[in-house]
Amino acid sequence: MSSEGLSYFDWSLGFRSNATESNSKITTKKKANLNSIGMTSDDFKQHLEKWKNNNL
Repeated sequence: MSSEGLSYFDWSLGFRSNATESNSKITTKKKANLNSIGMTSDDFKQHLEKWKNNNL
């Protein structure tokens, strides 16, 4: 194999291990719970309350 092939495989193995580490750190929300702007309904209600208190 050429050095390019080895470096690609080294990169792909490193990328996979880094990706699994970062995936374990990230908490994701279910897509079904998000509204059209990407927030949950509870987060949106809290955002509206903060906006109302600051702007009205």
